Amino acid sequence: TTSNLTAAREGATTLAGGGSASQTSRVPALLDDAELLRRLVAFDSVSRNSNTPIADFIADYLDRPGIRASLNPNEDGTKLNLIIEAGAPTNPAVRDGLVLSGHMDVVPAEEPDWRSDPFRMEDLGDRYVGRGTADMKGFLALAMNRMARADLGRLHRPLALLFTFDE
Repeated sequence: TTSNLTAAREGATTLAGGGSASQTSRVPALLDDAELLRRLVAFDSVSRNSNTPIADFIADYLDRPGIRASLNPNEDGTKLNLIIEAGAPTNPAVRDGLVLSGHMDVVPAEEPDWRSDPFRMEDLGDRYVGRGTADMKGFLALAMNRMARADLGRLHRPLALLFTFDE
């Protein structure tokens, strides 16, 4: 069988859990917000690099029943935009629902004043420090977990996450 992520990479919009029983049983465990952010920060998604590893992680994490993922590559296939949807499919004529949008890339971490590895999140008690914790991976983690934990049957309109490879 083809995984949902593989099908999405081939241009198909997929419905998580729509495959075999073995696919449905592989729903990834939910992480708390801080651990999810820690994992996102660990990806070196500097804008000059491919964002495929972080895009794949996000698509895999949200590979759940009722959630559809579309991966849209750039011209040379090195970067991906993600559209993750839940709820009833959007009617293009109406375009109703809610879209939460953010970017997966970060600026280079070449400043000399870093006191720690910028791709290893540090919890300083009153704040997290790491490349992307405030712009924009913190938002991505919160949006991802809100969608993953949502009671999708209660959505009256579609909910979409649009995560881009560039600002």
